[in-house]
Amino acid sequence: MTQQSVLDTMLPKELKKMDLTRIYQMIPPGGMSEFFLKRLHKAMRKGGNPARVLGLYKQYQRREDYPSMEFLVRCMICLGYCFDWHSFWSVRDRQVLTSTKMFRFLASDLVSGADKIRPRDHLGLLYALACLHYRPPALVPIILQGIESNISQYRLEALANAAHSMAVLGLDSKELMVVYECYNKDFSGLLERVVSEAFVRYGSIPEAGSINDWAQLAYAMTLHGMYDLQGPSGEFILPAFLANACSGITSEKIADGMGWAGYHLYLTLYSLDVEKPEVEIPAKKAVPMEVQLKLHTTWLRNILLPAQPQGSEKLQLDVDAAFKRTNTQALINCSVGRPDDEQHTIFAGHKLNPGIAFEYDYLHPVAPDTPKVSGIVAHKLRLMRHFGIYSVVVHDCFWSKLTDDQKDEQVVVLRTKLG
Repeated sequence: MTQQSVLDTMLPKELKKMDLTRIYQMIPPGGMSEFFLKRLHKAMRKGGNPARVLGLYKQYQRREDYPSMEFLVRCMICLGYCFDWHSFWSVRDRQVLTSTKMFRFLASDLVSGADKIRPRDHLGLLYALACLHYRPPALVPIILQGIESNISQYRLEALANAAHSMAVLGLDSKELMVVYECYNKDFSGLLERVVSEAFVRYGSIPEAGSINDWAQLAYAMTLHGMYDLQGPSGEFILPAFLANACSGITSEKIADGMGWAGYHLYLTLYSLDVEKPEVEIPAKKAVPMEVQLKLHTTWLRNILLPAQPQGSEKLQLDVDAAFKRTNTQALINCSVGRPDDEQHTIFAGHKLNPGIAFEYDYLHPVAPDTPKVSGIVAHKLRLMRHFGIYSVVVHDCFWSKLTDDQKDEQVVVLRTKLG
């Protein structure tokens, strides 16, 4: 029998220099997902670079034929947190990310293994999609169905996050039918049920949530005009949320550092003043006058400007190029409001003249050829209607299929019709 020592003497020098034991121990058999999860968490601790996250997913995809759903979900959630409401990335950066091949592969892998997504991950995925402003028609019904099944088990923080994310993505309609291939599911009134659940279980306990939780719930109702939503006993829900939010403002320091909560509260108050629903007076009285004054005086400098998305959208810039080719005078990202407003609260995508504005919808349709604008755009359209401004919405699912000549023709036709 040949001895190992004899075989070792016959090995080439190149192979003798290789430490095969170290190579085999780098990723133990069966531990691929754990290895990449550790690298993913390490990358997020260093600041969260979306390119690094997608790079790890690409490496994992090459090495694993049957990817772990835990790793895929964690990748999507990490990408969402990279682009959360406090990030410095521009709108264009976010749109470039969601249009990359690797991101779409990640979304496709999530859809193919959707039945393995754990119930506790549905909220995280919904929040990530809201941060990314990405509404894949194949993944949305799976997430909404999971939230609908577990709504009674969520705490206030989770309910507020779910309501805000659904409102931002435009998943609010009383007639929300999501259609994808052979999957038909009606999620009508799910946002109302989430808001009502938060009110019934926590409405009388202000300390159950932070100022941000209550402000998010109020803002979600505002985005979709649910001002007059009532509780089981017929009482209005919005004043309770506003009062609970303001109960957490106990000092000048807290009032100065409200951040997004201040943005949500002020837009809610302003929208009440513009649209004048039945609950207008009780809701305004729920916010102390000193808080209203603080929001009003710090709105432009400390709240509005930091809250505005940086840069312009790809669709917006494409339409702007069509305006220039057709010699159409238009102001990009122009603020709009009522003639007697001391300060404006919203910006139009383009403003052609004092009475015409363009808005842009680049979200995926909830059903084939059924575009649905985001909650933020829907809210702006309602307000501009009260301003006396005629609004035009350009949907990316239709606009992107046109040639440059067809785009120019559409602009000319719109100018002719709108005067």
